[in-house]
Amino acid sequence: DTNTIIHYARRLLNQTYRKGYLYKRAGVYVGEVIPKDAVTKDLFEETETEQQQIICELMDSINTRYGKNTVCFAASKLGKGTWEMSRARLSPGYTTCWKDLPRVGPLIEETVPF
Repeated sequence: DTNTIIHYARRLLNQTYRKGYLYKRAGVYVGEVIPKDAVTKDLFEETETEQQQIICELMDSINTRYGKNTVCFAASKLGKGTWEMSRARLSPGYTTCWKDLPRVGPLIEETVPF
């Protein structure tokens, strides 16, 4: 549930943010995705409401029908278009781009008699 991830990300940001420090943009890595029916909930854990589930299912169906990110949570769109990845130390794509393959020396064509 994207809404839950955003909720906890904002809570952690509010707990750790300190004015006057420089920060780098980061992402969230989701390690294991399992069906929600396979999770044993804590007795005191808040459960997803029916309304939250309906909203997520509706957003998924709209995005499936009209394309990825047709609708999304506003928090996931903050700053879009204003940030670009720093490419100062970008590694060459040897395995994905022909022009990034290293060259050993000049190409010499020889005719070898048989």
